[in-house]
Amino acid sequence: MTPQEILSKHRLNYSELRKSSVSYLSDVWLTEKYAIKIYGTNNDGFEKEVWFYYKAAPSYAPAMIDYGDDYIILERIYGNSIYRNWHKLSNEVREDYARQIAEIITDITSRGYEGAEHLFPIPDLWEKHIKNRIMLLCTELDAQNRIPHGLSLSVREFTEEYWQILEKHEYGLCYTDLRFDNLLADSNGKIWLLDYETLCAAPKDYILDTLYRMGTSPLWDKNEENVRDGATLMELLKKYAPALFDYPDMDKRLALYSLIYELDLLRYYPNDALAIKNIKDAVENF
Repeated sequence: MTPQEILSKHRLNYSELRKSSVSYLSDVWLTEKYAIKIYGTNNDGFEKEVWFYYKAAPSYAPAMIDYGDDYIILERIYGNSIYRNWHKLSNEVREDYARQIAEIITDITSRGYEGAEHLFPIPDLWEKHIKNRIMLLCTELDAQNRIPHGLSLSVREFTEEYWQILEKHEYGLCYTDLRFDNLLADSNGKIWLLDYETLCAAPKDYILDTLYRMGTSPLWDKNEENVRDGATLMELLKKYAPALFDYPDMDKRLALYSLIYELDLLRYYPNDALAIKNIKDAVENF
């Protein structure tokens, strides 16, 4: 169905309709009051979001108005993306935002998912799951000459030495796309978290993976050429969500998680300079 047909079917009035330019896994259309997400073949993401918006319905997520076979209708949230503003914020505002983000991720990781276990399968052995993903990526990249051979060996050695530290964990729901552009601050200073398509079951500290990489890979604002990084956010989260950091060898755990992202990046951008730098930093800093 087209967004116009969806709005007509649900008898929702609108005067403006435009396609969002920031959606990746689904098509998002915006009216003055609503956001319509059309999933197409992304059925897994659709089922997860319907479940989360309907069953969990947390105060930090948009309200779900209705849904159909492959779409959902949400209230539209107006606010400023932290992605564009973190580097401009005062320390006081940053701390308040960090406190709210800590409350959000603590809530997500503490939620159960009874009746939806099929949406959130758990790997038999998490630590071997991570180890095997890293090793398989190294093998693939080696075969295609997409990574310096010596670096691939260092990654394998690092993984072999430390993969067992991942044995200690407590499973929870994990939001794996926790980037600044999925966080909005409204006019009252309230933080909203958008897009739950990539929810999964994982050790609770895995929710920190994206935030960790925001600190190791600063992003640049194309318009203002200002660095904004997540390093300060990570330090603040340790203050407001200490339980998520309560693992031995936390720095090595996050380094192992980050290797999967950086190695996967090399599949699409062979010998990417920043990915290679981050991989070197991950395996050589210990």
